[in-house]
Amino acid sequence: MKFYKERLNSKYSVVLFLLLSFICLYFSFYKNSLHAAEDHFFDNFQLDSEGLVIGQIIKDHELYPHKHSNLGNYWLKEDKTGTEIKDISLQSDRNEDNSLYVPNNYYSDLKTASGYRLIAGEQIRAIKEVTEENSATKILYYGEPLDLNNIKTVTVDLKKHIESSEYTSQYGLQGRIFSYCVNKLGMSKKSLHRANSILLAIVIIVLTVQIGKIFSRDFAVIFLLSIIFSPWVVSFARNLYWIEFSWLLPSVFAWTIFLIKSFKTKCCLFLGIFLSCWFKCLSGYEYFSSVLMFAIAPNVFQILMAENKKCLYKNVQQAFFICLTGTLGFIAALLMHAYLRSGGNISDGLSAIWSHDVLRRTYGGNVKDFDPVYADSFNASTFTVLKKYVLQWRTEVISIPIIKWFSFRILLVLNIIAIIFSYRHNRKESRYNLSLIITFCLPAISWYVLGKSHSFIHTHMNYVLWYMGGIGAIFYVLYRDLTSRWNYVQKV
Repeated sequence: MKFYKERLNSKYSVVLFLLLSFICLYFSFYKNSLHAAEDHFFDNFQLDSEGLVIGQIIKDHELYPHKHSNLGNYWLKEDKTGTEIKDISLQSDRNEDNSLYVPNNYYSDLKTASGYRLIAGEQIRAIKEVTEENSATKILYYGEPLDLNNIKTVTVDLKKHIESSEYTSQYGLQGRIFSYCVNKLGMSKKSLHRANSILLAIVIIVLTVQIGKIFSRDFAVIFLLSIIFSPWVVSFARNLYWIEFSWLLPSVFAWTIFLIKSFKTKCCLFLGIFLSCWFKCLSGYEYFSSVLMFAIAPNVFQILMAENKKCLYKNVQQAFFICLTGTLGFIAALLMHAYLRSGGNISDGLSAIWSHDVLRRTYGGNVKDFDPVYADSFNASTFTVLKKYVLQWRTEVISIPIIKWFSFRILLVLNIIAIIFSYRHNRKESRYNLSLIITFCLPAISWYVLGKSHSFIHTHMNYVLWYMGGIGAIFYVLYRDLTSRWNYVQKV
């Protein structure tokens, strides 16, 4: 009876720990409550990327057209030569949905007003087109129909021109989803930030539990702490463009496959991998190699630790099918993106994506075909990029007192020493430590190598990839080394 009570108490302790961890994760992600990142850095991080989603929300609200993407910008541009044409009388008996009629003598002044602002009382719309029709000037506008009750005159503001652009490098599924949430469900930006933070917190908790089952509880706790106190993960977490939870969601399904034996359940989980990778790529191709490498991390570790052919073959096979399924999700997203980008011609869309986006972010781009700003990234070697992310990391790795004083370079040196020390005393433990480091550093390194040009430019973002298990593994190996040394001293 005592044994069962202890197990029950242990389960309650785990549940309580995970609940408290979820709360810490949520507030750290949503408000930076634990000050993992500097407040200014957190508040202003990647606002330009998030602006692509906000712009799309506004365009959809105003019924502004977008043909080749679901992301874009929307802003007002000052026209210093423009004027306001006020008190334009309405021909109230002829007004229709999304259009209104004014006297024809205004046509010469308004015929080039497309994109400028139409003001009716406190209501503002963007002018779509101005035409002459039946001895009157017809003004067509974007957005919901104006409420013209008790309004006899309107103003056309030719001082501020509405500009918009489309971000065609992505399909932009997050733009569609968040636009629906705001324009149809009435959600606010803060609500969307909360939702993003909650989803990422849930995914991290699930992965923490899985790490505890696959590797050890100690590693699970250290992984969790590396996320909670990461300046980079916390700053990305709530961003509406990056939707960070989507990077890790395929791993939830893949790691569950590693843990279970039921064939039918595994089939359902493979479908989950396909859909989550499809969702990730429709929301952005960035870091996809890291997403897949993190998803097969348990298999990679077992491959490196395999002591017989059966174990080796099983994990190679499973890793292959996980990557294949994820790649199919990527291809499905790519075809949808190509169709949207080209306006219906998938072949033309694929050609545009390859020449304008893939070459610009990876290898093979011709400097003459792109903006000169990309020249250095094209000419940089893979070694130069890796050097940036291994030897030139200047910011804090973990925002925990004392620990935050250790740079990434120092942590790597300490790991090398730890592995050498363990090799002298226990080769199996040394192999375990080295295999763990390789396994969880591969996700970051894969993108630094495959997305070489992207990584060269985006040093203000891409350090986040080290937290896909890499930082957790580095600290865990140091923890194992310290406990091993302590036990060794105790024996002596």
